[in-house]
Amino acid sequence: DGYSLAGQATMGVRHRPPSPSVSLRTLNCRHTTHRGPSVSTTRFAIIGCGFVADYYMTTLANHPQLELAGVWDRDAVRLRQFCAHHKVTAYESMDAALHDASVTLIANLTTPESHFEISKAALMAKKHVYSEKPLAMTYVEAQDLVAFAENRHVTLCAAPANGLSDAHALVSAKLA
Repeated sequence: DGYSLAGQATMGVRHRPPSPSVSLRTLNCRHTTHRGPSVSTTRFAIIGCGFVADYYMTTLANHPQLELAGVWDRDAVRLRQFCAHHKVTAYESMDAALHDASVTLIANLTTPESHFEISKAALMAKKHVYSEKPLAMTYVEAQDLVAFAENRHVTLCAAPANGLSDAHALVSAKLA
């Protein structure tokens, strides 16, 4: 179908209540719907269907507490290919994903330059947000998102940094 998986990755596992740092994996503890007596799920939508979204799709089955409601991407061709390959539902617009009443969480898997705008829109829609790194392109934007999430009483978190990356090594060296 002209679409291939980029590999595997995992979703973050950090949880520090009541701060806005919580992972997709632990968010279901506070914001759930029920599917029978013992299994609770969090319905979420993915915004951004680039290669990072493939990583999430390869591990989604490992997280039965998560239910993907649908996906959206600004590139219609990429969205169609992603949906066909992964057999998932496409939203007709980002607004439709943000205002889906059954969705409590938005996974922002867009390009870094779009993280602030997309995350802010999701927070404005009173959705919890899990964003790929970086949370924003500037410290001021990141602070704005954190404050906005706290004021709206929703959770905001970002994917953990890779401990083996060049960026992590540089920051570690500077802090040492």
